[in-house]
Amino acid sequence: MKITFILIAIYLLSFSYCYSQQTITYKIDEDFVYENPEISPMFKDGVKGYLSYFRDSLRYPKVAKQNKLTGTVIVKIIIERDGSISNPIIVKSLSKDFDLEAIRLIKHSPKWNPGIQYGKKIRSSFDCPIEFKLVE
Repeated sequence: MKITFILIAIYLLSFSYCYSQQTITYKIDEDFVYENPEISPMFKDGVKGYLSYFRDSLRYPKVAKQNKLTGTVIVKIIIERDGSISNPIIVKSLSKDFDLEAIRLIKHSPKWNPGIQYGKKIRSSFDCPIEFKLVE
């Protein structure tokens, strides 16, 4: 009886050990755009670099500046696996002039660090807020 119990215990332990040694592999669809990856895409120099780039590169629209208009445009972008940006779409608009400037900034943006899913670089979307604020 004790021998049977010991043999069963050894069998179960060896089975659980073999099972725990299995490697799980996840297949990434290279065309899929992830909304919430494990690691979100990020501007190469982080938040500080993001703010610096937009502050230094932004050209305030003349009519908006004359009328002292301010606000935030939100552009949905896709960050590709290589960090490049594609498919900018205005999600929140202020005016045509603001929108055109926001798209220009996005298109000229340096490459980003792409999102990561299961340890692999992926395509992911990101809502990019661009604040237009007059500094006096």
